[in-house]
This record gives sequence, structure tokens and C-alpha cells, in this order.
Amino acid sequence: MMKPRLPRPGVMALAAVVFSALLAGDVRAASLATELFVGKDSLETLTRGTYAGLRNPNYGRLTLLFNHDDHFHGIGVHSYVGAPPDDVSVQRTNTNNRIPEGYSGVPPVVLAPGDGLYAGKLVNRATEEEYTNTHIESVHRIPAAPEGLYDPSLFNSSNDRWSAPLDETTVALQLVSITPGLNVGGETSLNLFEDGHNHVLGDGNSLSVPLFFWTEADAPVGAYAAEFRLIDLGLAGLDPSGTFHLDFQVVPLPAAAWLFASAVLALGGLAGQKRLAERKAAGQPAS
Repeated sequence: MMKPRLPRPGVMALAAVVFSALLAGDVRAASLATELFVGKDSLETLTRGTYAGLRNPNYGRLTLLFNHDDHFHGIGVHSYVGAPPDDVSVQRTNTNNRIPEGYSGVPPVVLAPGDGLYAGKLVNRATEEEYTNTHIESVHRIPAAPEGLYDPSLFNSSNDRWSAPLDETTVALQLVSITPGLNVGGETSLNLFEDGHNHVLGDGNSLSVPLFFWTEADAPVGAYAAEFRLIDLGLAGLDPSGTFHLDFQVVPLPAAAWLFASAVLALGGLAGQKRLAERKAAGQPAS
């Protein structure tokens, strides 16, 4: 069962939705279910479709996975083209190689006014809306997640195709291409790729890394995209993933919307302080 998709509203309508949610104390960006995961493809032979019976060209490779509640979609996996069994070749991506996924009809994620490190920038934000959360985690963090955050069948879905251990792997995100003006930052750095094309995400079994995609506030209106693949810099030496894109857009943002967004961010901080105080009063841990 796929997650219900909220209609993507205009900028002002989106701000209003967030504003209402903040007043209700229901914005949980830090505890939203992760959508993007890293796993290893353990399916050795394809079992369906045009190329059933052939060796899976993605077998043993690091793979970007999108969480569809009770199953994953491999994003940008290696795939076959051509007529089987003899006239086939492997390409380093497939037709479902974008976030938001092309078949969904969901437009690129809107970049909105940021705060903190991203004050004065346009940046993506994780919301309850599908495809907005660009936090990347290992699939092996799922079993230890808080009860109810993920469907119980997600980790072992597709006959355990994605649950193989990632021992001795050091997963890195390799930047293949990016639209001029778009940048990739983290919690403490505005540019994760300033020193090269690879950014280490961490140990394959435990990585958990927030990514922030941003432009300057005066960036031209239009579409922006970053193309990546996952590579293993560890002792396991797993084969790299196929290439995949994350898509964003800059839309016209009136001055009034900037002021409104700033108010929303301020309310978000107050709501967070209120919940922290409530937890302390109840004798609960702060995090």
C-alpha cells in the first residue's frame, strides 16, 4: 500500500499548511519516517518481466531505496536494454531514477526560505509530504527505529532482497552532475562537495545523514537537479549503485511570503521549546 500523497500546493498555501501544523504542535521534522535508504541488492536472478531468468545486473551493488511503506523502490538501479537473450546490454541507471519518482506525477520539490545556517537561502524542508525528506539512512537502522515509525514488513520486504548486512562498507555519495546554482549542504557545512566529488556518508550498517539542497535567495526561477551514485570506499568494495537524480524547483516568492515563512520558523522554534518543556515536566528524556 502506497502512502497517500498530499496535493502539492502553491508557495503561500504550503506556508499556510505548515503554519497550521505548527499551531497544532504536529510538525515532527526530526521524527518523520526516513524516505531514502541505502541497501545492497541480494537478488541474483531476475524473476519477472522481459529479462526474467537473466542475472540481475544490480546484484551485489549498493542501491538507493525509496520507502513506500511496506516495500522499497530501487532508484536508478543498473538495468538491461535490448532484446533478450542475446542482444542485451547493461545501463548504469533505469527509467525510475529520479526523486520525486517520474511515474508519480509529483513536481520537483520547492525550495523555500531557510533559517539558521541556511538563513537567506532557499532550501528544501522535510514535511509530511512525500519526496521532501532528503535524509539518508542505512536500511539496518529500521529494526531499531521507534515502534510505529515504519511498517513492520518494510525491512524484510521483497523476500529480504535489501536486508543483507553491509559489513566493512564505507558508503560515500558521489556527485556526478549538478545544475549551476544548486548546492548540497549538511548540518554544519553549506557545501559537502567543496573539496571533491565524494562525500562520505558513513558505515553501511549505521549511516544516518541529513542532506540540504539550496540556492541563493535570488536564484533564477526554474528547475534544479543533482545527479549522484553511491560508492563503497570500505574494505568490502561493493560495486557502485546506478545513477539517480534529486529534483528541485525555485518558484516566485513574494516578499510577503518571506515574512510569513519567517513567522512560521519562529513558531516552529517556540513549539519545539514547548514540547521540550512538556517532556521535562513529565520526567521524560529531552530527545
